Amino acid sequence: MTARIIQLLKKDAICFFMANILFSVSTMIINILLPKILPTVVFTDFIYIFQMVFFLTTVFQIGLVVGLYHFIEQDRQKTLNIYYLSVGSLMILLLAFALWPDNPLLSALNLNGIGRGQQMAFFASVIVSEIFLYNKGKNVADKDYRYMMRISVTVFLFRMIALAVIGLTHITDISLILALVFIIPFVQDIRDFVVNSCRYVRLGLVSGNLLQQLLAYSLKVWVIGALFIISDKMFLISTKGLDVLFTTALAFCSGFVGIISLFNSSFTNYFMSNLSSSRIDEIRRHINRLFKLAPLYVLMLLVVCGLVSGGIFLTYPNMGMIAPMVAFIILLRTGLISYLGMFSLLTKVMDMLNIEIALNVCRVVWTAVLCYMWQPENILIWFTIVTFMILLPELLLTIITIKRVNTQAKQLVTIQ
Repeated sequence: MTARIIQLLKKDAICFFMANILFSVSTMIINILLPKILPTVVFTDFIYIFQMVFFLTTVFQIGLVVGLYHFIEQDRQKTLNIYYLSVGSLMILLLAFALWPDNPLLSALNLNGIGRGQQMAFFASVIVSEIFLYNKGKNVADKDYRYMMRISVTVFLFRMIALAVIGLTHITDISLILALVFIIPFVQDIRDFVVNSCRYVRLGLVSGNLLQQLLAYSLKVWVIGALFIISDKMFLISTKGLDVLFTTALAFCSGFVGIISLFNSSFTNYFMSNLSSSRIDEIRRHINRLFKLAPLYVLMLLVVCGLVSGGIFLTYPNMGMIAPMVAFIILLRTGLISYLGMFSLLTKVMDMLNIEIALNVCRVVWTAVLCYMWQPENILIWFTIVTFMILLPELLLTIITIKRVNTQAKQLVTIQ
């Protein structure tokens, strides 16, 4: 049995899959146990900051990972040189925000007055999270999936120890908690990032043409991701201060969403690194597999939504019915977006980024209208409408993408 497991883990896809599960589980355990470990007041403050770390991490994922997959085959050394120079510049920008008291970014996130210590810990957590994702992007590009497994095991062990320390010593300092769950577990990742930066960064190798192409492509991908995450978190930010119980429940349940999103983005990157617009038959097989998967996926999604919602109701009765209902709605929407995202990722493979940007701009506009210009008395109904309106552009994009693939496939048959 042990030998069989080892053999399975040697397969790249299985290794990558298991590593992402392990990492997601460690984040999920944090989300589940901290309400039990921390005093309610501390947890309410921490869970919002916790969600903002995920939010900023996604916003500052400036499309470079997808750009790396798109250009690395053209010139590996020059592409990695630009990749690490760009990521390094991003880290400097985040460090500047960490050192800038009461900066506009904190105001936009409703984090005014969190204190210098928490501000430093908050931005340090974002920086380390970015390092983790950019390291993973490079290793997926290299098809080195065992790297992710090594990091995931290390992070899992450190986080479990951190939770035990927090619980046994009754730590309530949010800065220290952030350091224990977001920074210290990733020491190996930080070291690897520094090593890779020293290995690949060569200012004399910067190619102006490649730099322009890679950054232009990455910027479009970033705009798409940033617009989506802004629309996704707009409701949480807009309700902070309106209803403390609902905002806490939403931030808590969003922890599970962040886990699913991270898991989904990992597999999007995996498929992105293995699909090409020149192999239209392979893309059609990818689409057919997704269609066959649909009934089982929806069934499993409903089961997961029900189990998580029921578990929250039984484990955290002090949150009332709000948290289980919010969890079911937000997990269902995230699951559906994740499934549709397996189709719409083809927009990046087939250079349909402008269409995706236009749909995401529409999503941000109508989400802003619903969040800031229409505030009905029943906050749950309000949340449900906003949540599923966010899903609409993904459905439209999926339909457009499938039509484009079918059109190109017919054109290819005609030419042949």
